[in-house]
Amino acid sequence: MTMTEGDRLAAKQAQQHGGLLHSPLSGQNMQLRYVAIAKEAYRKHYEEISNQLFWFLQHYMYGPTQDSASAKQLQDAWENGYTVANQAIACAVNAEIEREETVPVVMLQDYHLYLAPAMIRQQHPNIIMQHFIHIPWPDIRCWHFLPSRIAQAVYQGLVGNDIIGFQTQRDAHNFLEGARTLLDGAVVDFEEGAIWWQGHRTQIQAYPISISVSEERKAINSAAGKRAAEAIKPLLREHTIMRVDRIEPTKNLMRGFHAYSQMLEKHPELHGKVVFLAFLVPSRQTLPMYRHFDADVRSLIDEINQTYGTDDWMPIQAFLS
Repeated sequence: MTMTEGDRLAAKQAQQHGGLLHSPLSGQNMQLRYVAIAKEAYRKHYEEISNQLFWFLQHYMYGPTQDSASAKQLQDAWENGYTVANQAIACAVNAEIEREETVPVVMLQDYHLYLAPAMIRQQHPNIIMQHFIHIPWPDIRCWHFLPSRIAQAVYQGLVGNDIIGFQTQRDAHNFLEGARTLLDGAVVDFEEGAIWWQGHRTQIQAYPISISVSEERKAINSAAGKRAAEAIKPLLREHTIMRVDRIEPTKNLMRGFHAYSQMLEKHPELHGKVVFLAFLVPSRQTLPMYRHFDADVRSLIDEINQTYGTDDWMPIQAFLS
């Protein structure tokens, strides 16, 4: 999706080449296609539904009684944002499928595209399609917080896939439980991890993602990695806590800093001997909720440093990009 003016300019320029852009990554035989929708539709899709609704609901942090958006606003964002974006992506994928003679594998990602699989499957019933969801899949009770029409549409969209992958076995199990409840007439086999619905079989499975150990070692041993290690050395104390995170509510930043403050209060003998290096990246600053959280995190860091810090020791050293 086009997110910025730069994206939209690139998409416009790409029209001279059939809408396709070559990958900027060297050695990659890959072409890219931007999909553009109206800015307001994108905002409703990305901010209201994806990041304010699904992100928090799937992290067990959605409070329907505290939601400032009315049912009417939610329905509007769903119909005129999330559905519009998914339809645009599905149309773009369908166009790519029709450009090739071979049977493709369509690989979809995450919570922004729950409706797209069924839309693609409707036009191309014989393709192979898989979807990986990177965030938790909550208990069915969480999905009941939503209007039933939206919860059912999520499941109906996703079972357009041949395979749906999750990070954990619990997530996979929760999805199967939800399918049994929300998909009328579905046959759910928990032992096989399979759902049959309207003549189509969908495999549900956990595929935990690890890091690439070899790539991490390569980065550490590179010239840039060694320079970074040397730059950090002067910051270390007898005890060093280090954290790298986005500034966002699901990461438990505030709780971590409060715990550190409590430790300093109970163990004055650690003063000057311990340091907390916090490498923090602001996130989703277009959302008021995130801006407020960002301000709260910075305020707490300042408060801890003012309470315990000395001329030659700062308890928390924050690096904010």
